[in-house]
Amino acid sequence: MMQSYGIGIDCSGFAYHILNPLIKQKIRKDLSHFLVRFSGLFGLVDKALFRTKRYQKISAAMLVSNLNTIRIDNVADIRVGDLIQMTHQGYEGKHPLVVVGVEPTFILYAHSSEYVKMNGAHFGKICLLDLSKSLDQQEWLEETSAGQNYGKNAFRVDLGDSVRRLICLKAMNV
Repeated sequence: MMQSYGIGIDCSGFAYHILNPLIKQKIRKDLSHFLVRFSGLFGLVDKALFRTKRYQKISAAMLVSNLNTIRIDNVADIRVGDLIQMTHQGYEGKHPLVVVGVEPTFILYAHSSEYVKMNGAHFGKICLLDLSKSLDQQEWLEETSAGQNYGKNAFRVDLGDSVRRLICLKAMNV
């Protein structure tokens, strides 16, 4: 019904609504409590002024920024709750995928996108061929709407794409 009426959720809103219950369960606070848009004093003032409306000010770039996340380099270290930062060709912004499952042979992620064959919120899968190789060298099973391999097309290491872990999860060692 949502697809037929063009109703949906953007990628950052989807990622927030997937991650917020995980953060609440593990840390007992909303994700918005930990996110910052700006560094330093300006960031503290921004956080104080928008305390009650912070969930409305969250973008994909903010979710995966160095202010809110750390980079995870080893595929073997990826865990549930991590974000995979993507850069779609022809799009200036970032697109977050949320890791929702990790098994020895695959990573399951969720995202909301119009860029891939299945529009809207859905799951995707990355087969892990060799844990010693980077994520861009694994087998991405999802395709773009043009029929290209999604990982080869949108996981752009040359543009800084990587796996990111929320600092609040790293700080709590969860």
